[in-house]
Amino acid sequence: MAEITPPTTEAIPTSNETAVSGHTLRETSLHIIVFLGQKLGYAAIILLLIIFFSFFGIALAGGADGRTAVITALSAAATYIFRLFGGSMGLTTAGSNTLNPLPVTQVIQERLPISLALLGLALLFSATLGLFLGVRAARNRAESAILILIATIIGVSVPSFFAAFLLQWGVTSITRWTGKTFLPVGGFGWDSHLILPVLVLSARPVAQITRMAFVSLRNVLRQDYVQTARSKGLRQHTITLRHILRNAAIPILTTVGMSLRFALSSLPVVELYFGIPGVGSTLLKGIAQQDANLTVGLTLCFGAIFILVNMILELSYRFIDPRLWETPSHISKDEHHSRRDTFKAWGEDVKDLVTDNALAHWFTRRKQPPEPSPFTKIIAKRTIQIDQDPYLKTGARRAWRNVFKNTPFVIGSILVLMLILIILFGPAMSPNNPYNTQGLARINDVLKPPPFEPSQDYPWGSDPMGRGIMSLILTGAQMTLILSVLAVLARLGLGVLFGVLAGWRRRSWLDHAIVGLSEVVAAFPTLILAMILILAIGIREGLSTFVLTLSLVGWGEIMQYVRSEVIAIRPKAYIESAVALGAHTPRIVNKHILPQLGSALISLAALEMGSVLMLLGELGFISIFIGGGSFIDLPGVPASLYSDVPEWGALLSNVRYYSRSYPWVALYPMLAFFVAILSFNLFGEGVRWLVDNGSLVINKIFNKYTIAGTVTVILAILWLQNNSGRTPFLREYAETFSGEQARVHVEYLAAEEMNGRSLGTPGQTAAAQYIADQFATLGLQTAGQENTFFQERKHSYERLLAVPEFTIQDGGPDLTYGVDYAAYPGRTMTAGTADGKLVFLGLGRPQGSTFGVWYARYPELDRMDLSEHIIITLSDWEADILTEVQKDGMLVVTDDPAKLAKAYTYSGRSGRPLNLFTGEAKGEETPTLWISEETANRLLQGTGITVADLRQQYAQLAIEEVHQFAIDTQASMSVAGEIVKGEPVQHVIGFWPGDEGYEFCEDCMDRQLIVVMAQLDTPPPDPIGEIHPGANNNASGLSIMLETIRMMKESGYQPARSMMFIAFNGEGLDGGEPVSQPDIKRFLQAKTGFASTYEPEAIIYLRGLGTGEGNRLQVAAAGSLRLADLFETSARQMGVKTERGQEEINIGLVYADTGAAQTNANAAPVVTLSWQGWEATSRTPDDTLDTISTDILEQAGRALSLALMTLGDQESY
Repeated sequence: MAEITPPTTEAIPTSNETAVSGHTLRETSLHIIVFLGQKLGYAAIILLLIIFFSFFGIALAGGADGRTAVITALSAAATYIFRLFGGSMGLTTAGSNTLNPLPVTQVIQERLPISLALLGLALLFSATLGLFLGVRAARNRAESAILILIATIIGVSVPSFFAAFLLQWGVTSITRWTGKTFLPVGGFGWDSHLILPVLVLSARPVAQITRMAFVSLRNVLRQDYVQTARSKGLRQHTITLRHILRNAAIPILTTVGMSLRFALSSLPVVELYFGIPGVGSTLLKGIAQQDANLTVGLTLCFGAIFILVNMILELSYRFIDPRLWETPSHISKDEHHSRRDTFKAWGEDVKDLVTDNALAHWFTRRKQPPEPSPFTKIIAKRTIQIDQDPYLKTGARRAWRNVFKNTPFVIGSILVLMLILIILFGPAMSPNNPYNTQGLARINDVLKPPPFEPSQDYPWGSDPMGRGIMSLILTGAQMTLILSVLAVLARLGLGVLFGVLAGWRRRSWLDHAIVGLSEVVAAFPTLILAMILILAIGIREGLSTFVLTLSLVGWGEIMQYVRSEVIAIRPKAYIESAVALGAHTPRIVNKHILPQLGSALISLAALEMGSVLMLLGELGFISIFIGGGSFIDLPGVPASLYSDVPEWGALLSNVRYYSRSYPWVALYPMLAFFVAILSFNLFGEGVRWLVDNGSLVINKIFNKYTIAGTVTVILAILWLQNNSGRTPFLREYAETFSGEQARVHVEYLAAEEMNGRSLGTPGQTAAAQYIADQFATLGLQTAGQENTFFQERKHSYERLLAVPEFTIQDGGPDLTYGVDYAAYPGRTMTAGTADGKLVFLGLGRPQGSTFGVWYARYPELDRMDLSEHIIITLSDWEADILTEVQKDGMLVVTDDPAKLAKAYTYSGRSGRPLNLFTGEAKGEETPTLWISEETANRLLQGTGITVADLRQQYAQLAIEEVHQFAIDTQASMSVAGEIVKGEPVQHVIGFWPGDEGYEFCEDCMDRQLIVVMAQLDTPPPDPIGEIHPGANNNASGLSIMLETIRMMKESGYQPARSMMFIAFNGEGLDGGEPVSQPDIKRFLQAKTGFASTYEPEAIIYLRGLGTGEGNRLQVAAAGSLRLADLFETSARQMGVKTERGQEEINIGLVYADTGAAQTNANAAPVVTLSWQGWEATSRTPDDTLDTISTDILEQAGRALSLALMTLGDQESY
C-alpha cells in the first residue's frame, strides 16, 4: 500500500528539466522495467499469501485446530494453485442461483463487471467532484478552511449503510409524495439503477479527496515558485496545470488509492443493501457458507484490483515527479549486522526493557531513602515566582483561546463527553427494560404486533422483538464503545510496536517483513478479512474475538505513521548522542521517541475509534456481531439473527428487511453509529490541529495524570455498578455451598444397586424417587401430575439382543467389539444384516439448509444403485444424509476411537421405508456400525490409499458433489436388536414460586420462570453386561442442583422470579423425537395452569460437573451472550476459571436462498454448564464415585449458585 506523500515545498521539475538532469528515455524505460518486475514479483507473493490465508481462515471456521488448519491450508493452497495454472478455479454452489454447481470462473465473468462498474463510476465521480470542490475551496478565503474541514469530517463519518438508507428513504418519500417513480431503490440494471449505489460508494471518497485536495492545493498556492510564476505573467491555466496540480497530484492520487480500499470494504454492504448480484454480496455468501473455491476466487479478485490500482498509482508518481526514480540514500547510522549480532542486541534490549522502566524505578525508590534536593535552599530564597510572569500568563490565555477557537475540538470534546456519560449511566436512562421482548401490545389504544412505531411508551419505536430502540441504544452503548476502546488500544499497541521496530531497523529484513505483512493485510478488503477472522477464531467467544480481529485488521496505518516518524526522528543529533553513549534501544525509544509521538497518538486513537465503529457497524449489518446471536422466526424474513444483549452492531442485523416499512428500526441504530463516529473524528481532527500548530495546551489536557485519573474514575464507577447492591450478600450465600454434601448425593445416585440409573431398569425409578424425596425435604412445591413431583412419559429405544458382529473377509484377525467397531447411535435403529461389496462415499458440504443437514438433497445419489453395497462414510453428518439412501449396510468411520467404548441409547425408529398407500414398512432393516480408522485402513489395504488421503480428497469436493471409491474387499455385519416401545419413565419436577408479584399481574417478575435441569437416566444396559455408574454424567449435575436448593433455602434467599427444578429422563425417544434436551413446554404441561401462567426466562442445563481433564468451568450459551456473561462474571467473582464452550452457528442461513431458519424449540435462552474435559469418562464403566472431585463440585456449585441467585433476584442482570 502506497504511503501518503505530503506536497513538496520545492517545485517538481518539468519534463525538459528532467532531460537536462540526465534522465534519458533509455534510462526511464529501464526504470519502468525494473519497477514493474519488482512490483509484479511482490504482487505474486501477496496473492499467494491471500490464497493461503483464505484457506487457513476457512479451515479454522470449519472447526479445525491451528495445526490442522495450517496443514489443510497448505495442501488446499497447493492444489488450488496447480488447478489455477490449468485455467480452473473449481466449482461453486453458493455462487449459483440453482442447486447445480457452476465454475467459479463463470461466476466471476458474470458478476465482476457489475462490481467493477460500480467501483469505477464511484471513484471517477469522487475524484472529479472532490478535486473540483478542493480547488474551489483552496482559492477561497482562509475563514472557509474550518467549514471545509468540518464538512469533510461529516462526509467520512457517514457509514455506507446509513448513506444507503438515507438515499433510499429520501427517494421512497419523494415517490410517495409525487406518485411518480423518481429513481429505482433496489435491484440492478445498466441504467438509473446504478445512481444510488454509486452515490453511496462515493460518499466517503468525495470527502477524503476534497479534504486532501484542499490541504495540498492551499499549501502549494503559498509556495514561492507559484508566486514567481505569477510575477512572470504566466497564464492562470498554465500555472494551475504545470505548477499547482503537478505538485499537489501525488497526495491526491494517494488519497484516491486509499479511497479504493474503503470502497472495496463497503462494496459488499452496498451490494447487499440494494440487492445487486456483484462479487461483494456473492463473497459474503461464499464465506458464510464456507464455499472455499468461491471465497478464494473472489478474494483474489479483490486483492488483484487493489494491487493493480496501487501499482498504476505508484508508476504515475514517478512520471509526475521523476526524482522518485532515484534510489533514496540511507539515513545516517543505518546498521547492518549479522543475525547473531542482531539477536544479541535484541537480548540486551529486552534485559534493559525489564530493568529500566517506570515500575522498576518505583520499586527501587521504595527501598532507598529520598535524597535531599540541592536546590531546596535556592528555591526557598526566591522572591520572584514563575507564575507571576505576565508574559506567561498572556501566552497561556492565548493558547486557551486558540483551543476554544478550534471548533472540531470543542464540538468533538462535548460529544465524546456525552458518550462517556452514556456509557456510565445509559442503562439507568433507558425508558424500557431492553431485555424484555414484547408480542402484541396496545399502542395508542390499538392492538399491534412489533415492531411498534414511536409513541409515548416507545419514544424511538421498537425492534421486531418488541424491545424499545431507545433503551437498546442507551444500554448497548456500554458494550459497543468499550469494545471499540479495547480494540483501539490493541491496534495502538501493535501499530506502535511494529512501527518502532520497522522504523528503527529501516531497510532490514525485519522492516521488510513488517511492511510486507501490512501490505498483505491491506490487500484484503477490511470487512471481508474481519468476517473471515471472526468466524475462524470463533464468533461465540464474544468480546475477545472482536477485540483480536479488529486489532489485526487495523494496525497497518498506525504502523506506517509511527514508522515514518521514527525514521524522521532517528537521525537527530540527540538520538545519535544517546546511541554513542551506549544507551539501549528501549531506553532511547521510551525516553526520546515515544514522548514526541504522544500527542499525535491521542489524535490517531480518536480517529481509530471512528474507524473501529465504522467497521463494527458494517459487520453488524452483515449479521456478524458479538456472540453471533441465535436464529428466530420473524414474519417475512428468511433467517434472522437475534442477540439478547443490547449492542449497536446486533441492532443492524436484518434491518435491510425492515428499513422501508419500518424506517425507525434502521434510523436510530444507524444514527447512533454516525454520531459516535462523527464525535471521535471531530475530536481527533481537533487534537491533530492543536498538535500541528504546536499548542502545548494538549499536554495539559492529556498527560499521564489526567489519563490515569479518568481511567480510575471510570473503573471505579464500573466496579461500584458490579459490586454494589445485593451482590456482596449473594456471594456470601454462595460460599456456603458444600462440596461434601453434594458428594453425598453423588454417592447415593451412583451406587451399585442403582445400576447406573439405566433406562428400563429399577434403578431409574429408585433414583427418581430419591430426587422427589429431596425436593419435598427442601420445601419445593409439587409441579408434576396429580399433585406429585412426577410427570410420567413413555420412551422408545432399541435394545441390542447380542453383541454385534463384523467380519472382514480378508483372512486377517478377528475384530473386537468396543475397540475396532461398535453399534452406531444414528437416527434409525442399527439392527440388520449385510454381506456385500464395500464402497467409500464422500459428500461435498451440503447447500445451506434451513431444516437440518439430513434434508439436503444430492441429485447424484438418486442415480446410484447402492442396494447391494455396504457404504463407508467418514463423518456423522454424511451418515445422517446417507440414512435415507437405499443400501445393504453402512459403516461410519470415527476419528475418535474412545467413542467405540462408550454406551449409547439406540434409536427406536425403524429405518425401513413406508408404503405411501398402506403405511406399512417394507424391505429389511439396514445395519449401521461405527468403525475405527485402523479398521477402515485395513479395508483399504492394497489400494495404496488411506483414510487420511480420502479425508483430504473429500475436503476439496464442491458443494453437494458426490465421490465414490469402490474396493474389492468384502465384509459382513450383523446386529440383533428389537425396538422397545412405551418404556415408562418419570421426570421429577419441583417448583419454587417467586415473591415479586400479585394476583392477576401479567408482567410481574414471578411470572418469569428460571428452569434448572439435569438428566437423571443413562443408556440401557449394553449387550456386554458392563455397568456404567454415571457418577459424573450425570449424578454430579443432579447433586449440584440439590445442594444449590439447600444453600438458597437455608440462607433465607427468596427469588423474585419463580424457579423450576427438573430431573429429566433424556434417553430414547418421546413421541418419536429425541429428548436429550427436551422442550420445556412439555414439563409446564404437567401441572394445570403452569403453561399459560409462566414464561420461561432462562433454561440452565447441568452436566458433568464432578470431574474432568481441565481446570475450568465450561459455559455454552447457544448464542445467549447475556446468560454467558452472567455465568462467567459469577464464576469469576467466586474465583472459578471459565471457558466458553464450543458452539456452532450457521451464518450461511442468513445468505441462503431458502426459507426461514429452524429455531430452537425452547422459547427461552439456554445455557449449559459442564466441567472442562468431562467427556473423558462419560458413558464408560470408569465413570465412578472415585473419579469425583469434591473441590470441582464445590467450585461449579458456587458459580452456579451466585449466577442463579442473581438471575432470580435482579430484573436487569
